[in-house]
Amino acid sequence: MAREETAPAPASSRPPAGHRRVVLHCDADAFFCQVERQLHPELYGSVTALAVFQHGDVIAADAGAKKLGVKKHDLPADA
Repeated sequence: MAREETAPAPASSRPPAGHRRVVLHCDADAFFCQVERQLHPELYGSVTALAVFQHGDVIAADAGAKKLGVKKHDLPADA
């Protein structure tokens, strides 16, 4: 598979000389589930998946729910 050639980034988007750019990955699913556990302590120790009733699908699942096969955009009845 051939690599696509891309144009170099404009100078304004490059980090200053002597600095490195850092990419940070944050698992927001875990964050949202933890916020719900803070608001509802009875959820501690349970597998958590969050759904938005306006849209009707799962928006976040913690590691335990993911291990059980829950994915984003699943319907709550299927999760």
